[in-house]
Amino acid sequence: VVLVSAEPGVGKSRLLSAFRASLDVEEDIVFEARCATYHQNTAFDPVIGLVHRLMNCSPDDGDELRLGRLEELVRKFDLPLDATIPLLADLLSLPPGSQYPVVEGTPERRKQKAIETLVEIVLISSEQQPLLFTVEDLHWSDPSTLEFLGTLMEQLPGSAVLLVMTYRPEFIPAWPVRANVSQLQVSSLTTDQTTEIVSKLSDERGLPSEVVDYI
Repeated sequence: VVLVSAEPGVGKSRLLSAFRASLDVEEDIVFEARCATYHQNTAFDPVIGLVHRLMNCSPDDGDELRLGRLEELVRKFDLPLDATIPLLADLLSLPPGSQYPVVEGTPERRKQKAIETLVEIVLISSEQQPLLFTVEDLHWSDPSTLEFLGTLMEQLPGSAVLLVMTYRPEFIPAWPVRANVSQLQVSSLTTDQTTEIVSKLSDERGLPSEVVDYI
């Protein structure tokens, strides 16, 4: 687990993008989740977006198509349909159809079972091939997503998963310190580093000093 902290605009997303590009790997070994400020009060919003991407469909697709894609996804991870489909369908606000049982239990119990299922999907995927799991902008995350990530972190030792999460300094991770967790604080570039970048991007044409200073 790598926690990347930096002020807005420093380039957390660009850093992740460059890292992913440097791996030169197949897309299906990368799980991506993004938190959004306007969904801070929506339970599991980044995770729901991730599941939709794994299903290769959008929330605007019809219920029948989404249910079919969800069944394909569950079969891919060799999970029992009757136990898994109702949980994930409930998470996605998707009618599971009459062929599946209704999810029972209190909202808290249903949430816990959904978290356990999501963690299982990540771990099974990492057994098939090493997995990079990125979560951006944790400072905008909802409590349910943070609970899922905390549970996942407990299960990661010994698995082939690299979990990289980014956030602004005002977010204080509440997870306990673990041997497999590293924290990386990314600062702004120095004047010398910025000057070097400008020089390289301008093909070293010798821009006037006042132009370099302005940039």
